[in-house]
Amino acid sequence: MKILILGYRKVLYKELLNYSSEISLIEEKFPFKKERPHFYTAKSKDLKPLIAIASQVQPNYIIAASEKWVLAAALLREEFGLPGENVETSTLCTNKLNIKKKAKSLQI
Repeated sequence: MKILILGYRKVLYKELLNYSSEISLIEEKFPFKKERPHFYTAKSKDLKPLIAIASQVQPNYIIAASEKWVLAAALLREEFGLPGENVETSTLCTNKLNIKKKAKSLQI
C-alpha cells in the first residue's frame, strides 16, 4: 500500500509507518536540511507538479496533513480516481460561507 501525505506532520508520518513502509511526502518546505528519499517539495496551490509527483509515486491513498493541503489532496484523488473526500466536499468544509449556504439549502 502506497500512501502520499500532503504536508509534513511528524506524528502522522510516524503513525502511518505502522501501516505502510511506502510513504511519500510533499511539503512546501521541510523543517530539516538533509534531503530524504520520497520527500518532495511543491506548493499546495500548484497542481502541475503535484500531479507529476503523484504520477511517479502512484499512491493508493492521499492524505492531507493540514487544512492548507485539503483541496490539493481532493483534486489529486479525483485526478487519479482514489477514494476519499472529493473537491466539492473539501471546498464546502474549508469555507464557512459555503457551509452556511449548504446548511440553509438543507434547512438545517
